[in-house]
Amino acid sequence: DMKGHPFRVAGTVLDITERKRIEDALRASEERWHLAVRGSNDGIWDWNIQTGEVFFSSRWKAMRGFEDSEIRNDVDEWRSRIHPDDLERVLQSLDAYLAKQAQEFCEEYRVYRKDGSCMWIVDRGVALWADDGTPLRMAGSETDITARKGTEKALEESEERFALAVMGSTDILWDAHRLRGEPWYAPDTPIWWSPGVQELLDLAESEPFQTLEQWAVRLHPEDKERVFSQLTAHIDQKVPYDAEYRLRTNRGDYRWIRGRGQAIWDEDGEIRRMSGSCQDITDRKRADEALRKSEERYARATAVGKVGVWELDMTTGKYHGDTNLKGLFGYVEDELSTDPDVWHSLVHPDDQAIALDHWQQIVSGESDNCNYELRDRKSVV
Repeated sequence: DMKGHPFRVAGTVLDITERKRIEDALRASEERWHLAVRGSNDGIWDWNIQTGEVFFSSRWKAMRGFEDSEIRNDVDEWRSRIHPDDLERVLQSLDAYLAKQAQEFCEEYRVYRKDGSCMWIVDRGVALWADDGTPLRMAGSETDITARKGTEKALEESEERFALAVMGSTDILWDAHRLRGEPWYAPDTPIWWSPGVQELLDLAESEPFQTLEQWAVRLHPEDKERVFSQLTAHIDQKVPYDAEYRLRTNRGDYRWIRGRGQAIWDEDGEIRRMSGSCQDITDRKRADEALRKSEERYARATAVGKVGVWELDMTTGKYHGDTNLKGLFGYVEDELSTDPDVWHSLVHPDDQAIALDHWQQIVSGESDNCNYELRDRKSVV
């Protein structure tokens, strides 16, 4: 009116519901982001590629041993702490991803901590590009995998030592695993063998030999029951497994094997695994058999000829006489000691000086030939 008071008001009303919804959604998204960053055990980073500025989460910094204020918010801070031996590979992978020449960015590499030590991380990231393909932003996370890498290194070294042991051993190594839900003696129980088994059994390169059944069918019929009894005693009663048996080869002959092994049981006392070695003892067995036959022939010959055999152990001073010799003096096999004086006392008193003289020549090394005649007296000693 004329007195200067407004008598009419005009204005506009704008519907900002959508804007408020977007602002609320953005605020909720940022809250979720910050909660995720604070709650994550990974280090989070967010890189503005256009400005070079990078956001590093507190966890990202703490993983490297830094406080929040000790790390600059730029990409060079990240780049400068990568191990020199890994830097080129990581940057090439990053460039390939940002150029859309790779589908993802995921690298394992070493970084330096504040104290100068190294840690292994796995770094994953995703990017946003402009319509013209220019990379705008990239965010991702880092996970500390130092412990895992240590385990992998230890495993690698263990496998390397095992491989060297296999190559350097004349024994054949084996490793059996019980199948879940099956007894250990199930025919399909898998067995790993070191390469020497192919040569031992003359196996073709592609010929399967990897189950308990494939091993068992090659056992000599006379040995099978005994060997499985020894295996059962080891698995059920933990009796040491050390067995000698014969295996049929593809040449049609049998090789003597000394098999040894050790099982591992679970908390319920059920076998989980058994590993061991096989040694080809065929030559030793043949030599033992030849010696046994030779000794049998010699024993028969000396018995027929009434020849007694004696032996003096120069290192222990003990005297050993065979059954025939003891029989000549009127004694049985388990009588008489190994004391040379006991044997000397069996000589006729008139001949003891002769025996003693020859004995001393042998012991002193003056003579290696002892050939003389003596009378004995049969008496209980």
